[in-house]
Amino acid sequence: MKRIFCCALSAILLATACHNTTKEDTRLLTGFYEYVFGEKEATDSVLRACLAPSVLERIWTEDYDGCYAIWEFRTGLQDGVSSTSSVESVRPLGDGWYRVSFLDLGVAGETDVKVENGKITDFRQNDVKR
Repeated sequence: MKRIFCCALSAILLATACHNTTKEDTRLLTGFYEYVFGEKEATDSVLRACLAPSVLERIWTEDYDGCYAIWEFRTGLQDGVSSTSSVESVRPLGDGWYRVSFLDLGVAGETDVKVENGKITDFRQNDVKR
């Protein structure tokens, strides 16, 4: 009986930890996209707080007088059908990956983003939904 109770308690604690992690990761991603869409200024210190060094290195560009290309998390379109840019949903995919679905100037887009230990550690763009 004691063994069953311990197993049940472990399962509950694991489920709670995963749920809290998902909520924290969702908050991180939703907040990060406020910088991606230009609602808030994406300073170096903000980006270092959100992104792992490998991602910072990946998005660094000298093309525009040396800056971080956070537009890599968007659709890549120059013009849209409206001025609306917002996160529509953040859905867990497993193994730390999340699908961020958003409107980028009114155009639907998705980016898969990996979060580990409270930082974005990888990402890949999906096709733009026109």
